[in-house]
Amino acid sequence: MDRQGRPRLKKAIAKAYSPFFGKDINPDTEVTITTGANEGILCAFMGFVEPGDEVIVFEPFFDQWVDWLQMSIHQESK
Repeated sequence: MDRQGRPRLKKAIAKAYSPFFGKDINPDTEVTITTGANEGILCAFMGFVEPGDEVIVFEPFFDQWVDWLQMSIHQESK
């Protein structure tokens, strides 16, 4: 299986959401498939939070988010 997600699924998602966003979504660069919400959120934290960033988390939230954010903020490099 392709580690980047199933190509047909990514294309179907891009096609379905393109009208909603009013633009063509590139399934190769703008669609990410994860095995679950937790993995997706962790990937977002690791991809967007930079060392030294301040992150405000509103309650209610899952306890692991704090650890993930701390891990993201203290990562050496991307």
